Amino acid sequence: MWHIKNVIIGSLVNYAEAMIEWNLANDQNYRPHTDGGCSECKGAVTIDNDYLIRNQLYYVIAQASKFIPGGSKRISISNLPQNVIGTALILPNQQIAVLLQN
Repeated sequence: MWHIKNVIIGSLVNYAEAMIEWNLANDQNYRPHTDGGCSECKGAVTIDNDYLIRNQLYYVIAQASKFIPGGSKRISISNLPQNVIGTALILPNQQIAVLLQN
């Protein structure tokens, strides 16, 4: 829930053109990470020897990127119910995508 609210919707609402998650991939010991950085943050995938584990963030990125292709532009959205956050985008094909979280 945090990643959708803060990284995906939050970035779009604040006019970001890209979003980044650190770490995209890590090992079973949460490495690599920078000194002073998050030493317990999972990446989108965890690589554990011969196994690839898709973590929650993998699905967050997959869901957003499926419906919001490159070249999309944020458009205004208003009158959202209380406790609902969201954003709307016009896609390169002129369709509109709405991303909401309650």
